[in-house]
Amino acid sequence: MIITPMAFGVVDRPLQNKVPAGDVELSGWAIDPHGVARVELLVDGGAIFSARYGLPYLGARNEPLALYFPAYPNTVNAGFTIELPAQTLARGAADVRTVVINSVGTRTEIDRRQLVTESR
Repeated sequence: MIITPMAFGVVDRPLQNKVPAGDVELSGWAIDPHGVARVELLVDGGAIFSARYGLPYLGARNEPLALYFPAYPNTVNAGFTIELPAQTLARGAADVRTVVINSVGTRTEIDRRQLVTESR
């Protein structure tokens, strides 16, 4: 049996799922053996937001991702960031899924979380 590796990554921010009211920044990193074409956030199963991908990324101790994933392409610029507009959390909470789309069109969900707005 041949096992094909798939995309994976981490959403580093926000650190907690309880966020202040207003725009919310999500950021992290994503890699795929075929190369990452883009990173998208799907909010409440409907709205899709495209993250800015291809940003420099270093690990928690300033180590390069290539140290851990030498066979993956573009580990130096695997970072992504996106700012979700405040209206996406207007109801007080939202289901947010982070999806990586690789260069051949395969979609892989790398993170799912319920973001909750703090009461004022």
